[in-house]
Amino acid sequence: MISIKSYALYGASGGWGIAATHHAPKSGITCVALFRNLKKMPNVFPDGEHANLVTRYGKFHDYADMAACLAKPTMSSKFVDAVSSGIGRFESGLGYRR
Repeated sequence: MISIKSYALYGASGGWGIAATHHAPKSGITCVALFRNLKKMPNVFPDGEHANLVTRYGKFHDYADMAACLAKPTMSSKFVDAVSSGIGRFESGLGYRR
């Protein structure tokens, strides 16, 4: 069984991304979260940031912003253990073909 200790989350400021960003750090997983809208950050941790949460501001279409989330915060020469995306929705057409 693979043990996930760190992961990158794209789309942290919307929908289930907020829920994932809230729960993972509390369970001991280091989460590097890409927020497009940092104003939604207080919805995740109203009392301030969590020790296991690293927030980044950026956009999904900017490769440098995305790449910045892939390095482990404690060891920048290593990649995070997993990647998750909450970007897009049915109506947006992102990842959806007619």
